[in-house]
Amino acid sequence: MKKILNTVAALILFAFAAQAQNLTQADFTGTLLPKSIGSGGTTRLPVIFRATVKNLTASTTYKYYTQAAKYTDLATTNTGAGNPLFLNPDSSKYVYTTSPGIKTAGTYGIFKTDATGSYTGWFGFVYTSNARFAAGSYVIPTITIATDTTIVAKKAMNDSLLVINFGSTATDTNGTAIWGRSNYTAKNIVLLYDNIAGTGKPLAITYVEDEGVAVSSIAKFYSDSVNAVAGRWGSIIPNVNANGIRRIEQRSLATGEVVNFTTAAAGVWPSGANTVNPTGGLTTPIIIDYTDLTVPVELSSFSAALKSGSVDLSWKTITETNNEGFDIERKELNGSYSKIGYVSGHGSTTSMHDYSFSDKTIQSKNYVYRLKQIDFDGSYKYSSEISVSNSIIKNFSLSQNYPNPFNPTTVISYRLPSESQVTLKVFNVIGAEVATLVNEKQEAGIYNIQFSMGKNQIASGVYLYQLKAGSFNQTKKMILEK
Repeated sequence: MKKILNTVAALILFAFAAQAQNLTQADFTGTLLPKSIGSGGTTRLPVIFRATVKNLTASTTYKYYTQAAKYTDLATTNTGAGNPLFLNPDSSKYVYTTSPGIKTAGTYGIFKTDATGSYTGWFGFVYTSNARFAAGSYVIPTITIATDTTIVAKKAMNDSLLVINFGSTATDTNGTAIWGRSNYTAKNIVLLYDNIAGTGKPLAITYVEDEGVAVSSIAKFYSDSVNAVAGRWGSIIPNVNANGIRRIEQRSLATGEVVNFTTAAAGVWPSGANTVNPTGGLTTPIIIDYTDLTVPVELSSFSAALKSGSVDLSWKTITETNNEGFDIERKELNGSYSKIGYVSGHGSTTSMHDYSFSDKTIQSKNYVYRLKQIDFDGSYKYSSEISVSNSIIKNFSLSQNYPNPFNPTTVISYRLPSESQVTLKVFNVIGAEVATLVNEKQEAGIYNIQFSMGKNQIASGVYLYQLKAGSFNQTKKMILEK
């Protein structure tokens, strides 16, 4: 009998020990983590991050919930505070709970480890009025992991989040509300960066509505303008932010990959939204509009230059939306197009970008080139064509632009028999310079420069284009018809 009692006692102690796991800062690594989060019991917002949990049993399904702790919680059984959000890509909606646990459906999420015993995905929680979320504090995301009804681990992340208030003064602990209208996919993730490249920690990470959950005591701007409205999103950004938001990125809930992004070089967006050192606090949020996130892929130039043994293509974009990249296509004069190369695009951006490609497989033939611009969703469109004649060049020459008259794009061609310092400029009829198309030293070759009047906001009429190459100087007329 005594032996039986001892066995039962041991089992009870084992079960208690399993449930009483201490919080350890190991095996929970953030891959995308915001710099800061908000605070306040009546100004709540979702906090989203991407992380990897590892050193679990391979190919196993686990229950979990996420919260946030302070450093003083480490090595205790306390996993912190906050209400968990479960972002299951296979579910029609998120799940939100104010009573996390491992026994009742709806109070925990589920993930399955891979063959190495790891899992990478999106996690989330909503901050509360708990003292851990006081402005100026740093909190650490935590995850409680269980199999069936047994807690097997309590892990704290290897990084922390700064808690800030909604406020209108320029301090490190104050922030301003921001929300946006978009055509983004519901439940996908939105990241706000202070740099164009999208490197380092985002200023904020949130999700796209409608995610299917109701969060009580959420910030008023969110409940008024964002909650349950398709394509909208909202968060908080720090007031001390000299760069502003320079990149807004949409990532897939299912894969974590970038779906598209838009950039603003100075942190000021086309709608006029200024994100640099904001002071709006909670009551005057920054609004990012559709126009900020939807811009065409607009080519301002496309040119081809015949060099010794190659044709060098170059083009410039003024704006881009969802631009995965460009296929470079070539054909002989009376032949069919085939792909000869590819250049990656810049997603969505309102900044100008220069591109180039060198075709080193040419022969003594006449070629025609075009660009196939491809969006992330697979849709595409073609640029205008540029022709190149691979023949011996004996003299300097400037050809008549084609087409002429034009609207809005034309091609100006010229030939250089030797290396020269070249300028190609456009003037109006009274001699005022409209644009400089070329100003550089160029090798001998045939050059085809595509010029668009689209962004110059000039009137219809006669214009002059002038080529200077060494001692060669020639001017021709062209006509813009709108």
